[in-house]
Formats: sequence, structure tokens, C-alpha cells
Amino acid sequence: MKNPNLVIDVGQTFIKFVVIDNYKVIDHVVLNNKLLVKKKILNYNISKLKKIIFSNTKKILKKYNIKKIIPITHGSASFFMNKNEECFSGPHFLQRTSNSFDRAFFNIIKKDDYTHSIKLNCFHNLGKSFYYLIKNQKKLDVVKIFTFPSFINYLLTGKLYLDKSYLGCHSFSWNFKKSKLISFFNNHKKFFPKVIQSGKEIGFLKRDLTIKGKIKVFNGIHDTS
Repeated sequence: MKNPNLVIDVGQTFIKFVVIDNYKVIDHVVLNNKLLVKKKILNYNISKLKKIIFSNTKKILKKYNIKKIIPITHGSASFFMNKNEECFSGPHFLQRTSNSFDRAFFNIIKKDDYTHSIKLNCFHNLGKSFYYLIKNQKKLDVVKIFTFPSFINYLLTGKLYLDKSYLGCHSFSWNFKKSKLISFFNNHKKFFPKVIQSGKEIGFLKRDLTIKGKIKVFNGIHDTS
């Protein structure tokens, strides 16, 4: 194998670690996605997610001389960081929203935002999660807001970036004409990491996760992009 790469794929049903070499799948690990915590607000078990990402990545790195890593995930998942750099998940996309909340959210969408999105139930529109976190910033001690691929990239590298493929998928968050966040979120841009090209190299895997030298990590994307 000349150039084995690792794709970390977090879907709604399964979490997959796929080793690819020369466009062929040569190995894979498939786990059931049982990360959902059912409390008053549905969200993800962060500590469990970290263990899954770290343990399986380390196992694969021991077996293969991985050159590159990129995460891909299902949509509509938000995360946030507090002042202590602790990470938490925002409302799960199945969490119900009230009519008043929906009205308030869609009122922030302007005619010139050009999101090309359709209205979906619950928190399926990612922008609703962003809006919820901004409105509850003081209560939750929100410092940064980001997406699922961004969170995995952060776990792997310690760096936070956003990508357009995730922001632009039925989210009401991305202005396609201006190629930036919609006006409301852009006015609160201090909460959002820098948006860079999907699949762009962002850094190297943390040293505590590998002993095999520098492994490149690339900006993660939406799984249907």
C-alpha cells in the first residue's frame, strides 16, 4: 500500500472508520451509533464520542501507515465550546421546536440571504441550532459554535474551522450568492470559526494520537456533499 488514507464517517445509524488506498476500500470498522442522550434536550454523549474516535483511530494507525485523515458526518448537528474550552452538543435534530421559536427563527431570514433551504421540522434546519445557542449564549456560556465535522477535526488537531458543504445543506445558515453566513449569523460572527474550503488541509494529527510522524488532517464535510 502506497497511500492509505482514513475516512471517519459518522452517520445517523453507524460510525465507520474506512481505510482507502488507491480508491479501494481495504479495511473498515463499523459501529452502531448509540451516542444520543435522551434528556430534556436531545444531544450527543461527548465523552463516548471522544473514546470511539480516539480508540479506533489509534487502532487503525497501529495497523496501517495512514497518510491523511478526513471526517464526514450526517447533517444538522451543532456543537459549542465554553470559556473553559469544554465542548458540548447543541440540540439534536430530532428535538422538537415550538411554533414561537420557529417564527422567531424564520423572522431573522432576510430576502437577500439566498439560503436555498426548505423548512424542516424540529432542529433539522441547522440554523435553528445556531440561533438557539446564540439566544442562550449567557446561560450556556457559549464562546464558539461549530458543526459535527468541525468538532471531529478539533478532536484530531485542536483546530476549529467550518466548511461550506455543511453550512449550505438545508440549514438557512449560508448565503450562496455572497458565499458567507447569512446576515444574522454574520452579525454574530465572533461565535463562529473561520469558514475555509471543504477538504482543505488544516493541520496534523495530535502527537498524543500517533507515534508515526505527521499525519495530515483535512477539513471535514457533509456526508451527502
